[in-house]
Amino acid sequence: MNTLNTIGKLLVNRKNISADSPAYGQFKNKKILRYNFQAYYDTIELLSIGLQKLGLSAQNKVSLISKTRVEWHLLDMAILCSNAITVPIYHSYTAKEMIQLYEHSDSNVLIIES
Repeated sequence: MNTLNTIGKLLVNRKNISADSPAYGQFKNKKILRYNFQAYYDTIELLSIGLQKLGLSAQNKVSLISKTRVEWHLLDMAILCSNAITVPIYHSYTAKEMIQLYEHSDSNVLIIES
């Protein structure tokens, strides 16, 4: 039986075997900033702990309204690693569509970019 059966376990395993290897990069001020798996893991862990301290529990739903960006991904990973569920609501939706999706999802948390 595969013991790496969750995204969280896969992340921990990858961090343990290659903490210094590049995980992702992003453009900032016309430069590429690179982050290794240790930094990637640490960021997700801090976000996950923060969400839980704010009251996020397992199987809660988190609506996330944001453009496609690194922060969206990091929050999504933190939500999943908290055993919660991400409800993506795209920034291009109308206000009416956003409200309908949020209300229909029974989300416990709403995160909005900016």
